[in-house]
Amino acid sequence: MTPRILVGLAIAARLALALDYSFVPVPGNANIETQLISTIPTGTFTAINSLATPFSISATPGTCGPAGNAPCNLYVGRTSLTLNVSIPNATDVYTLMNATSPPPGAQLGTITFIGSGGATLSFPLIAGQDVRDYEQGIFANTLTNGISGVQALNAFACVDPTTCLGSGGTGNVQTGDKAAYVADEQHFSLGTAFLGQTLTQIILTDTYGGAPTLLLMGVTVGSLGQPAITSGGIVPIDSPVNTIQSGSWISIYGTNLAAATATWNGDFPKVLGGTSVTVDNRPAYLWYVSPTQINLQVPDDSALGPVNVTVTTPVGSSTSTATLATYAPSFSLFSSKYPAAIVLTPGSPGNSGAGYDLIGPSGAFSFPSRPVKAGEILILFGVGFGPTSPTVPAGELFSGAAPSVTEPQFFIGGMPATVLFAGIVEAGLFQFNIVVPSAPSGDQILTASVGGVTTPQGVYVTLQ
Repeated sequence: MTPRILVGLAIAARLALALDYSFVPVPGNANIETQLISTIPTGTFTAINSLATPFSISATPGTCGPAGNAPCNLYVGRTSLTLNVSIPNATDVYTLMNATSPPPGAQLGTITFIGSGGATLSFPLIAGQDVRDYEQGIFANTLTNGISGVQALNAFACVDPTTCLGSGGTGNVQTGDKAAYVADEQHFSLGTAFLGQTLTQIILTDTYGGAPTLLLMGVTVGSLGQPAITSGGIVPIDSPVNTIQSGSWISIYGTNLAAATATWNGDFPKVLGGTSVTVDNRPAYLWYVSPTQINLQVPDDSALGPVNVTVTTPVGSSTSTATLATYAPSFSLFSSKYPAAIVLTPGSPGNSGAGYDLIGPSGAFSFPSRPVKAGEILILFGVGFGPTSPTVPAGELFSGAAPSVTEPQFFIGGMPATVLFAGIVEAGLFQFNIVVPSAPSGDQILTASVGGVTTPQGVYVTLQ
């Protein structure tokens, strides 16, 4: 049987981004439901997967797409289809695509994207990998496609089991029986290839040799918008305070801060995934970027007080302010309530290697943890605890121990803890070895102060 491919396109920058949607008409001669459902019109296809983008497929002709106002058209009997579009800074493409009895593993077609500046990306449409039989009865959260840059998932189904049956079928969409009619969604990641360019063409090509029928629901277009830093969204990592320290690790929160998620390779990049940041007009060192969050190391700076922080992407820039201070202490956290804390353990008999226990309430995390005991040496981590001697420059690898110039004071449950060591052990990261004081069992408030500044409230250590 000649494969038929059911397709609906949505060009979008992932849901975390602020998108401006528009619709592009697709040439065709019939609505999607006449081919998909045996009675006309009937049934409504809706999302069955939380990962799905906001498609909605109505049985009323001409009301497809995220806003229900894109035409539903049938693409038939052609070896290729070119959609001329004008989409600046496209980062992702989402399609709804299935085929009738596709030969497993066969390449049914290719989807290609072309930009105004010469960028070109192509992805294969492989039967059983990113495109399945639309009468398939197996519901899966994602498809195992093995195709770089493509993620596929079972996203939509007809919700009325009495009217969504195939010709002579008895399937029930709620149980996933055959002939229940489902639609897989494919996510084609364009990354940063089209940032700074306009996506001008989307080309669907039949490579199977059978001129498969393509059913398209129109094209939904979204573009990466201007970056925007959230008010008060420049803070030390794991801290709500809008005060930062030179050389320290901080987070920036907002929207459209990057086209996609990217993580450094340990090389202190100043540009990551097309995003760069300056603090007081000095380039920062990026560790992690995503559409809604950036983690970075503040460059060395002797300034104190309010400074500008600017995030720049290929689309534009956003500037906000933060306060540079000598001290801006905060703890690294396992969760919003508990710090990243460990206790070293000796090697077992016959095994000279020591290990460590993670500290926290038993069962509170996805990893094993236990309460700490009075007298044990608790190891904590944090950022922003001030100058060290020797100084550790920002933007450089560091391994060793640079003690704090001003030793912080620690309190657990209001009781002072003896500090055995306080200082930087890696670039921008402080480590503290403290002796746990006697305090009642249970969650006890943990605070540290240095240079007259105290860590944020609401952090606890669990004692037993």
